[in-house]
Amino acid sequence: METKFTEATAAAQGTVAPSSAAAGGALSEEWIREFPLFRDLAPARLQRLRQLLAIRHYYAGQSVYAYGDAGDTMAFLCKGTVEFGTKNATGNKVFFEVNEAGGFFGEVGFLHDARRSADATAKTEVFVLELHRDHLDTVLREFPEISSLLLRGMARRLSRSGDDIRGTITSARAEAALKQKGRLRGVVEFIGSLPFLYANTAVVLLWAVFHFLAPTGMRFDNYPFNFLALLLSIEALVVTTLVLKNQIHEEGEAQEREETHDRVNRETQRRLDELTAEIRKAPLGKP
Repeated sequence: METKFTEATAAAQGTVAPSSAAAGGALSEEWIREFPLFRDLAPARLQRLRQLLAIRHYYAGQSVYAYGDAGDTMAFLCKGTVEFGTKNATGNKVFFEVNEAGGFFGEVGFLHDARRSADATAKTEVFVLELHRDHLDTVLREFPEISSLLLRGMARRLSRSGDDIRGTITSARAEAALKQKGRLRGVVEFIGSLPFLYANTAVVLLWAVFHFLAPTGMRFDNYPFNFLALLLSIEALVVTTLVLKNQIHEEGEAQEREETHDRVNRETQRRLDELTAEIRKAPLGKP
């Protein structure tokens, strides 16, 4: 197996056209069988794929493609790990997906002639089988299993739409607001707890005992404890304000959740319509 990888590495620097790969022996049947979907193909079908696929090699950290590049190829990942991401507002790269051996990528731009929507970078040493759009009709007509693979990939991408949209909707400001609401809720929960009740009861009892038993010169709030009543009134006012504020926040959260749910549903439906259009445009399995 290591001999095969070494030979492929020497033969697969840069772009390798399908014809030259087959002629030079770099794209052997063993290499095609590295991808699980092609592992059980008959020898004649493997030979046919050798004419249609190219092998490419990337070192760890090397760019596979960049955001905005032409999406004229897709890749079947035979060995290694590829990660996908984009640059955020500060210019730092944020990775949001990882693809490992046995997976595939680049199918979105490939199927409907769009540019790349993210950067793809080799996380480890990577070998891929590359399919160019020039051979799409032939491959999908002669290899219906690839059509099924692409459809499953689109379904997987759609299933992630809701989470992606929720992540997009949530901003740093919203997260800070949620933390603030969490702290407020914690205070309100403590106010309604037994420890808070016990603490208030203990303070009142100690206050009364002190002013009954302490020397006259040390007493500052004799019965009927007007100063204590004032403090308890202020405490009740603060507690009532916190409880009402927490209730308003909870009502606002409920409204936010409902609005977010509606936005997610609308956006997911829009993406579903886009994917449906992509599938209709792609010649998946058509003669």
